[in-house]
Amino acid sequence: MPFIPGWDVSGVVEAVAPGVTRFAPGDEVYGLVHFPWRGGGYAEYVTAPPRHLAHKPASLTHAEAAALAAGHDGLPGACASSFVFG
Repeated sequence: MPFIPGWDVSGVVEAVAPGVTRFAPGDEVYGLVHFPWRGGGYAEYVTAPPRHLAHKPASLTHAEAAALAAGHDGLPGACASSFVFG
């Protein structure tokens, strides 16, 4: 498979897996997906575990939220140490 770069994302949930209660279709979310491994954030559609995402603040654009995710330790799953040590 080709490698698709990118980890920082922001967008609208299209669908959720059975049992996911934290998000619903239509929710605006942002986060770092699969960091620091396979990425895939620059694709048109992205799949991610719910723990890699958070609800996007209404006051931010999607571009601002994606940029915030890239440098925000408080976002669930966004800190590299949470993957290495957590």
